[in-house]
Amino acid sequence: MKKLLLLILALAAILPAWAHYYVPRFDPNQDEVSNVADLSDMIDALLSGSSEGLNCDITRDGRFTVSDISYMIDYLLNPEAFDRPEFEPVYPDFALPERAEIYEVNGVRFAMVPIDTVDEAGNLVHKFSLGVTEVTIELWQSLMGNNPSAGNTYEYVSGRWPVSNVNWYQAYEFISKLNELTGLEFRLPTTSEWKFAGHGGLLSHNYWCAGSDNVDDVAWTYENLPPGFHDGMGGCPVGLKAPNELGLYDMNGNVSEWCHDGYRPDYAFLMGGDVGNESHSIGVEYFEYDLKSNCSGHRAYHPCYYGFRLAM
Repeated sequence: MKKLLLLILALAAILPAWAHYYVPRFDPNQDEVSNVADLSDMIDALLSGSSEGLNCDITRDGRFTVSDISYMIDYLLNPEAFDRPEFEPVYPDFALPERAEIYEVNGVRFAMVPIDTVDEAGNLVHKFSLGVTEVTIELWQSLMGNNPSAGNTYEYVSGRWPVSNVNWYQAYEFISKLNELTGLEFRLPTTSEWKFAGHGGLLSHNYWCAGSDNVDDVAWTYENLPPGFHDGMGGCPVGLKAPNELGLYDMNGNVSEWCHDGYRPDYAFLMGGDVGNESHSIGVEYFEYDLKSNCSGHRAYHPCYYGFRLAM
């Protein structure tokens, strides 16, 4: 058996390290990389009879056997086959911009970025603040006690996903509770504020999308979703793509974001596009409008991808 395991290890040594957009779940030595070092540690642990300090139960059957090593080898040989939500990837933390202001409600933290403009005299003036990410399922649940995103397609979705299936009025119900709890004055951004921030504010490089001219750098659309994901899941966890110049994530793609204003009293703007859009149809200037009282409206033929981002 020892010779067989050593042969397996020798073969695995030629495998390249595999880069994921998330920290892989199959990481026995917990160094945030799945590679031959994990396999080597597993074999050593099996031969020595001690797996202390390692997470070797890959099959999750409550014990460590050769089957776990076999499973790990399969993963190293064909990692894409395991890039599915049911394997519970661990998503890395995203970087916060230097000027981010951190808030916490009911044990859940979220961040806002102060956004400045310049007055006629050339002085720097605070304009408004905007959420670093879209409001997440975790934050929504901490205040509202439910998950409007839930459904058959959300079996594996975690709190890190943006909340979706939310209409304009529901967004303001959440904001009202948030304001009552914090004593602050959160709101939805106006479309002009959203566009100013999406373009990078005073740091703007005039990109077509929020942070890049390449959609794939900054936005999730149904054309670039990771293996195992689909647009019915309402996007991807926030903060996995690159931010824009102000440090704002997912301004394009993921979920469309409600804004405060609209064409007329019974309509409101949605900005940024979502995973139901093609890559060429989103960007900072892309918008839709829909009935504030109806989440899906003219897009009722597929799941509703409407969420929102806080402003203040």
